Amino acid sequence: MDLDELNELAKLQAEADEELRLLQKAQAEYQPVEPLEAELAPSHVVGELKDIAQNMAEYHAEYNENRRADEIKAGKDKKHSFRHDFFVAAFTVTLTLFFEHLHNIIELVLEFFRSLP
Repeated sequence: MDLDELNELAKLQAEADEELRLLQKAQAEYQPVEPLEAELAPSHVVGELKDIAQNMAEYHAEYNENRRADEIKAGKDKKHSFRHDFFVAAFTVTLTLFFEHLHNIIELVLEFFRSLP
């Protein structure tokens, strides 16, 4: 990469940071507008809409909680999987070395028993 490319990347990063800052500012300033209940709909419709909104809020809260729990569980599963893979690899290497040198081990044991009086 030459200096011009690095300058172009720095400009693009600065523009992206500015857009992100503006988006975060807009989200912080966002205030939902409450409809004028009496003018827009009959009271039973407004009540049903409030119930639906409450149910959706509860659903989203439960969904986010479950998603966070799943992310935590996935992290633990990944750690457990890595540990399991490590133990399997270590056992496989140990077993392979044992079988590769089995002949030498048997000779050593036989030589030991022959040396006993």
